[in-house]
Amino acid sequence: MGNLLTIVIGIILVYFASQYSFWLGLVVFLLFCAFIIYRSYTNICIAIAMRNQAKGEMDKCFAWFERARKHGMSVTQRVNYAYYLMRDGRLEQSQEIYSRLLSYRLKQEDKNYAKSNYAILKWKQGDIDGAIEELEEIFPYYRTTNVYGTLGYMYILKGDLEKAKAFNDEAYEYNNENTIILDNMVQLYHKLGQEEEAERYADELKAQNPTFAEGFYDIALVKFAQKKYEEAAEALWAAQDIKPTFMTTVSQEQIQTLLDQVYAAAPELAQKAEGDSSTEADEA
Repeated sequence: MGNLLTIVIGIILVYFASQYSFWLGLVVFLLFCAFIIYRSYTNICIAIAMRNQAKGEMDKCFAWFERARKHGMSVTQRVNYAYYLMRDGRLEQSQEIYSRLLSYRLKQEDKNYAKSNYAILKWKQGDIDGAIEELEEIFPYYRTTNVYGTLGYMYILKGDLEKAKAFNDEAYEYNNENTIILDNMVQLYHKLGQEEEAERYADELKAQNPTFAEGFYDIALVKFAQKKYEEAAEALWAAQDIKPTFMTTVSQEQIQTLLDQVYAAAPELAQKAEGDSSTEADEA
């Protein structure tokens, strides 16, 4: 609404200026365009940064993010900048942004959003207890899918499966379609040895088509335990096709190790994989 009002006012100013003089109208029009560009500069820089991020040109991406930061960012934009730095393994730079941001007096909603993401950085820094502390501080007032997913995963990592079960069951009731929450349920029930329940959640996760390798790897673990080797292999092949990032918690070596176990149990799947590779090579 504010942008629309600005445009309407600009059009009116240009119109009346041009009624007085063509050149005055042109000057007002150019000044108005310059004002719009200046006001939108941060968003323009972020859009260019994200385009470079999509192409994998991270140095260019962060150069444009930095231009946006110097011009002025909202809390959400700063958190997103910090997230992409973390995602690329630039933890010190990400920490610097959070330290500065959280030193300000923020609106409670902004503070909660920043802390919910800062907790992920703490986890990647190896401070699981710190991550849990940040999330538990805001959870009573800030219950979102992302917080449920992150805190549920932290409880699993800590190994307190009773607490993890209570929390992740609540998370599933909150949002039973989110892939992070579903993956947490798969991991949790697999660790509890309740394979039928784990498989039910694995099937729900598969139906949501996760975009992270861990999801497919966890599906494969459950299917392998159930001796459903073809489904395990298909999940692992999907996991191999996903490009790892600094955030990825399962390595290509882990995926391959489980895949070798699947092939040992069902040699025909290894032959199928070889045949598919040969076909792709011929087509190339």
